[in-house]
Amino acid sequence: MSAQLGTIFKLGVFTIWIVAFFWFVFFSITFFQDLGLLYLVIAIGALFMGSIAHYFWRRVLGIKPKTRHPRKA
Repeated sequence: MSAQLGTIFKLGVFTIWIVAFFWFVFFSITFFQDLGLLYLVIAIGALFMGSIAHYFWRRVLGIKPKTRHPRKA
């Protein structure tokens, strides 16, 4: 993966999680203030959307999770 694509990927993932976190916090606060179920649904949906988007970004770009290799004795 080129450096530019890697930078775009990192900024995209960062932006997705910031937006999801903002919506989660904002609508959770307003949920407890108004006791409306719609706010909770939107907050959980935003967090779920962030995790799904993160997974598919990694899958599309072919980034595999880092694995720990056992030490050789």
